[in-house]
Amino acid sequence: MRNKPALFTAIARAQCFNDADKVYCQIVRYPDLIDLRIAKRMEVAEGIASGKITCAQGMLELSQLQTQLVDEEQKRSLAARSVRAQEAAAITASSPTTCTKYRNSVVCF
Repeated sequence: MRNKPALFTAIARAQCFNDADKVYCQIVRYPDLIDLRIAKRMEVAEGIASGKITCAQGMLELSQLQTQLVDEEQKRSLAARSVRAQEAAAITASSPTTCTKYRNSVVCF
């Protein structure tokens, strides 16, 4: 029974972090990724509290998930930048530009 307070602490600690992430979720670009972290954190805490996994195993699972979430965020950001670049290129290609030198400057339209 010595570990019982520590086990309940896992759930309380996870809930505290999850409450903070729920606030953070309102300002991030990909809130669904934060939702995944919230769910996994509670799953791990419950696993620790029930004795199904050790704290070390739980930390490993959360670390692996965080790596996956960072990778997914980078993929999404890269895809969005690629689309914006293609859109900008299409707009530039479809609108001819004419430049004229006027005194010491160049005017393009």
